Amino acid sequence: MEKKTKISVRNLNLYYGQNHALKDVSMDIREKCVTAFIGPSGCGKSTFLRTLNRMNDLVENVRITGEVKLDNEDIYGENVDTTVLRKKIGDHATNIAEWVIFALDDKKVTAGEK
Repeated sequence: MEKKTKISVRNLNLYYGQNHALKDVSMDIREKCVTAFIGPSGCGKSTFLRTLNRMNDLVENVRITGEVKLDNEDIYGENVDTTVLRKKIGDHATNIAEWVIFALDDKKVTAGEK
């Protein structure tokens, strides 16, 4: 059974002034699946995640092109309430963090343990 697309990103570009930080990002994030963003420092992981809750709206000289949809609704649409959006996105991130902490605590894994 194929999972429903929760977040759809198409041709996303983000610029900090003249710096082209995210280049033509396209991907689907499926519902009820774990998606990990892994890469070296400065590669755009946090910048991309901030596009999902529109936190980059608060950064000066940021320009975003492309499309990001949550539950098939454009999150950069004119009538989007960013407070509601951030709650929806934040709730998912919080739930994932809680499950990771629970799993580690349940297995009594400590920092540095392999």
